[in-house]
Parts: sequence; C-alpha cells; structure tokens
Amino acid sequence: MKSGQSRPSRLQAPSGPKKQARMRARNKQQKKRKEKTGRPHGKELPPFIYLPPSPLCLAPHKSLLPSRPRRIARRRPPPEREEERRGAAAGEAGVGGAGSMCDLVARTGRHQQRYEDGRRLVAGCIPFRYRANNDETSDDKQKKLVEVLMINSQSGPGLLFPKGGWENDETVEEAAAREAIEEAGVRGDIVHLLGFYDFKSKTHQDACCPEGMCRAAVFALHVKEELTSWPEQSTRQRTWLTVPEAASQCRYQWMQEALLTGFSEWHDKWSRSGGGTDCDPA
Repeated sequence: MKSGQSRPSRLQAPSGPKKQARMRARNKQQKKRKEKTGRPHGKELPPFIYLPPSPLCLAPHKSLLPSRPRRIARRRPPPEREEERRGAAAGEAGVGGAGSMCDLVARTGRHQQRYEDGRRLVAGCIPFRYRANNDETSDDKQKKLVEVLMINSQSGPGLLFPKGGWENDETVEEAAAREAIEEAGVRGDIVHLLGFYDFKSKTHQDACCPEGMCRAAVFALHVKEELTSWPEQSTRQRTWLTVPEAASQCRYQWMQEALLTGFSEWHDKWSRSGGGTDCDPA
C-alpha cells in the first residue's frame, strides 16, 4: 500500500473481482440457510414452550416457616405395670379411697343440665355426723352431738353446703352425693329429702334461665367416710360446726332456712325414732 493511501475498512466492499465473487457466493449461501432455518448461521433453536411456575417455587422456604412442636407418641405400659402403678398410688394416698379419688374430675359445663319451668334444677345436701359430747351435765340421750359440714365460698365470705347442677344422666340423689364428693370430699348415706328451696343466682344465668332462678333439692347425708383427696381440694376448705354455729355462718338465707326448718326439725324426729337410716319420720 502506497504511503498516504488509507486502508479500506472491513465494512466496505472488497475490491477485486475474485473477492467480490467470494462475497456474493457467501451471501447467497447465508440466504439459503436463512430461508431453511430462519437463522443465517444455520443452527436451529428449540421451539419455545411456556411452563407455568411451580408451586414449590412460590412457597416460602422451610426455614422461614414457623416450627411446629413435635408430637411424641406415648406408649401405654403393659397391664401388669399399670396395676402395680395404681396399687402404689393407692398405698401412698392412704386408707379411705383417696387413691381412687385422684383420678376423679369434677364435672364442668351445662350440656346436660336439667331445667324446669324456667328454673335451673340443683341438688345439694347437708352432711352431718355425731361427735361425743363432753358436757357432764347432759343426760344420756345427749351424749352424742350432731355436727354439720360446710365449705367455703369462692365468691365471697360465709360458708356453704355442697350443691351443684342436677344433670340428665343421674337421679337427684346421685347428684347430691356426687356434689358432696366433688366439693366436700365426703361419702355417706342419703337419709332424707329435706325439701325444695327456690333462690336466685347472680352468677349462673344462661339462655334457658335468663333471670338466674334455681330450685334446689336438699338432702340429709349421714357421713361415713372423709376423703383425704377430692377434686376441688385446692379451692375448698371444709369445716365441721354445730347447728347454731352453722346457722350463723350461712352465706345464703335459703341455706339457713334449709338447716333450721328442714334439717333440725327432721333430725329431732329422726333421733327420737332411733336414728337409723331405715327410719324416716316423714
């Protein structure tokens, strides 16, 4: 190339007949490839296929999810070991059925509650026992002093007798005995029905009893066994009192009436007639 003459660019058409012929042949060959494949270099591309995103791709990573507590299946011990465990629990609890009472749970809810004439039906009892009278001036007929059992109230001052709702799957006597076990931890014999007493409850109002009216059937329960463990032991404290002492500490007037007019009058007749469970003065 002579000095002063610029070098032709590659984008410019090559000079010379041979180079121009090679260029024309190359362009013709690329044109045929393009018509055949759609691309000048002759390589075919795979057809475009749309794939929707996988749900796993949209879900958060497992490290971002809150951890769930692992449930461990508890194996049940063999029957012979279960019997040994129950026997040991009964031995530790002592005499009086305390071991069996540990498995008893107080009833809750009102899905089986009985109602009558817009009143909630309640069953209760006045537990009583006899204690030796140390008064030397008393005669032989008064050597035994009657005492009644009362429990504390969870809603205020004063003492109560065991009571609770009467449910559909039990008789009224069974309901009264059950409440004595659950609330006061005593067992005994239902001796006599003292009467029915109407009262209004401020804490037990529902759709079937919007005004809180209740009717209680109160029984006399001769206590034969005091349990060392019962369902409501953590919230109930029991106290043995004489009839005058119990009347002065009753929280509700209807309970005081059941004690004085119902229990006292019945007990006087019952004691004069022999004082046995088979004797009913009414």
